[in-house]
Amino acid sequence: EELGHDVPNFVEGTASSDDAPVATCRRCGYVFCGKCLGIAHTSIQDCISEEDRIMQVAMRKMAESSGKMTLAQRKRMQKERTMGKLYEITLGEEAPEVDTIGLLVKDWRDSTSGDEIMSVSTGTKDDF
Repeated sequence: EELGHDVPNFVEGTASSDDAPVATCRRCGYVFCGKCLGIAHTSIQDCISEEDRIMQVAMRKMAESSGKMTLAQRKRMQKERTMGKLYEITLGEEAPEVDTIGLLVKDWRDSTSGDEIMSVSTGTKDDF
């Protein structure tokens, strides 16, 4: 929703009526509470008000806009977030260090620590 797209999402069932339902955006991977739409939390007692949620959205947008990026830069960054990147590692070049679930352990090239490695293939970029 904050990125300008309303994407229908399904909420996971809960074990108890006191548990907050959790949903994951299929477009950007954001995990949130299916009841209050705030950041995911465990109990419905932790749900935020609509006013607080709108304030959080506004604060995040202000923080993003203070980076002084142009509209074209923001669009390019948005596209990179959703499309991913393709890297070629040549013979003898050191591969990025990842943890057991496929996340980068430290910054590598223009990717940052915590970015997810979605696929590893053999061959060259020209093969794709």
